[in-house]
Amino acid sequence: MDWRIMIDVEFYKNKDQALESLMKKDKEYVIVRHDFSANTNVRAHFHPNVDEWLIVNSGEFLASLDFGEQEFNINKTTVLHFPKSRIHSLRTLSKVSYTVLRESKDELIYLSDLIKNGKSIESVDDICGSIKVLYENKFMTIAYATINEKSNRHFHNRHDELYRIQKGIGYLHLGNNKHNFKMFKDASKYIHKNNMHYIENIGPMPLEILVITYPKYDTKDVIRK
Repeated sequence: MDWRIMIDVEFYKNKDQALESLMKKDKEYVIVRHDFSANTNVRAHFHPNVDEWLIVNSGEFLASLDFGEQEFNINKTTVLHFPKSRIHSLRTLSKVSYTVLRESKDELIYLSDLIKNGKSIESVDDICGSIKVLYENKFMTIAYATINEKSNRHFHNRHDELYRIQKGIGYLHLGNNKHNFKMFKDASKYIHKNNMHYIENIGPMPLEILVITYPKYDTKDVIRK
């Protein structure tokens, strides 16, 4: 079972060939060039309604999709695909220049801003503990959960979930305890639909996690066992 979502990557002879392949004649696109020095961080973010492609000719960097970080050392035209409403980020290891292609103009939403603004949101009780819904659209729901002991054992028929530890130490039980993971701050795991799971707080303080659901969370798709 793969607990990380890999970035879709394609290779081209040059940038013009990549653009010609990606762009459809009946659509309008946004094209932006970015130039970054080494050790630059592009914060975790997403675009709610449009896909995004990074067209890179050279450079070394770390890119992540749903917090699964991959290292790239580019020496030919490479295209990275980030689907709509999927969280991604980038950290440069050398000077990097790339072209961003999006299907149209759209919001750019930073995850850190959602977490900061979520402090004023009222919590509600849920199967994962006390949660605050930070953001949702038809493609995803982002919630902030606080767990004192453990969440209820359950699975989803239609939803994938992504857990990311924000504070504390947790023990994630997956697949009827066939796969168990001790998780610290910034650790993440992708949980596929139909996979039994629950998370246990094993630290001295409340466990705080991001719970990201694809697509939008539906309380009817919670099967307890």
